[in-house]
Amino acid sequence: MTGTEKIIEKILSQAREKAEEIAQAARREAEQYESNVLEQAKLKAEKLLLDAKAEMQERERRITAVAEIEIKKHELAAKRIVLDEAYEAALAKLASLDTDSYRELYIKTVLPAITKGTETIAPSRKDKDRLGQAFLDMLNKRLEANGIKAELKPAPPRDDADYGLWVIDGSMEIDLTNKAVIRAVREKTEGETAKLLFAGGK
Repeated sequence: MTGTEKIIEKILSQAREKAEEIAQAARREAEQYESNVLEQAKLKAEKLLLDAKAEMQERERRITAVAEIEIKKHELAAKRIVLDEAYEAALAKLASLDTDSYRELYIKTVLPAITKGTETIAPSRKDKDRLGQAFLDMLNKRLEANGIKAELKPAPPRDDADYGLWVIDGSMEIDLTNKAVIRAVREKTEGETAKLLFAGGK
């Protein structure tokens, strides 16, 4: 081998070595890049999974909260219906009392509303017998016994309500019909009635 050929061979050998170094460096870089890409993809996938879980939990929380609100609304509506029925039953019971019990209850109801003793008492048409003149006479006797002027006057029966009466003093009118009486009782007792009806509930 001539000197020139040796030089050429050396150059080629160095070139091959350099090419191999470059190739190895390229492979290492490619492997590192691939590893980095895979790691980033893994991290991204984990983040997406965590985000998806968090979103699912938040949706579940919201759905549960809405469901609980709806349940409470239905429970309250159901309790309201039961309360309504309880006071409707009380209203029916009041209307069905025997005459003596009914008059005695209304005497106790009317007396606190009498301030002058000269008011007018107007019964409902259906109560014109139970709360008519005989009832008015009983009221006047009670007023007289209590040392109050006893000159209550009757008024024609009214059709404004089914049962009960009105105490009238000039332009002032006190509604003591059955519905008004039960409504007043309900305002004072609804909370306690609810406790009795729903004892043991939430």
